Order: sequence, then structure tokens, then C-alpha cells
Amino acid sequence: MVPAIVAKMMTHYQGNRWIDGCRQFGPVSVDGLPPGDPCLYAEMRFVRKKTNTVGYVMKSSNSAGSGKITIVDAVNYQFLIDSSEEEMPLDPGTYDWSFTTYRTADASDLPLTIWVGTIKIVAKV
Repeated sequence: MVPAIVAKMMTHYQGNRWIDGCRQFGPVSVDGLPPGDPCLYAEMRFVRKKTNTVGYVMKSSNSAGSGKITIVDAVNYQFLIDSSEEEMPLDPGTYDWSFTTYRTADASDLPLTIWVGTIKIVAKV
């Protein structure tokens, strides 16, 4: 499956809450049906283009230092980013992001990347 590209580049201001970015994802269908297995873990990773290093990760597990993703419907692959009250700790620059799902709660199976996009972090004024 080729990931869907979120065409519009998002812009986010450094240190602001995540209320201006993509916050809802899904549902997903393959040939008109939900994917064969339910999603038990999801991750959204931000990688800085200039250095190819991970800047931040949001996860569906409770993990210190990461944003929170809620799996709203595991069968239909619907997700909600719960980080609206949390600062996005990214330095200014351009980041590629990917939204990846797993069929196991510990992400030990092969990933399925469903959405990708780009975000520009603008420095505080």
C-alpha cells in the first residue's frame, strides 16, 4: 500500500500547542473494506529534512517525552492526536512526518505507513 500524501505543507509555530496540525486520521479502507487486522499501535514520527534525524514522536502507548495518539477505532483505523494541550518540542526547520500503524501492541510486526507529509516549524518571534 502506498501511503497517502497529505498535500498541504503544515506550518507550526515553535512552542505552540498542536491545535493547528492534522489531528484526526482515518478511517482507512482497502478495496472498500477495513484492513484485515485491527491496529493495536500507532506512531507519528517527525524527521528533520536537513539532518535526517528524528525530532519528535507521537505514540498510542503511554510513553514519557512523546505526544499521545488515541486509537479511536482499531478495526477501521481511526485515530486522534491528543496533543492539543502539549507543546511541540521541535526546533525551527522543515520536517517530514509519517503516520505508521502496527497489528501488535509492541510494534513488533511489520509497519504499515498510511499517511506522510511535511511540516515547517517557524521560530518564535
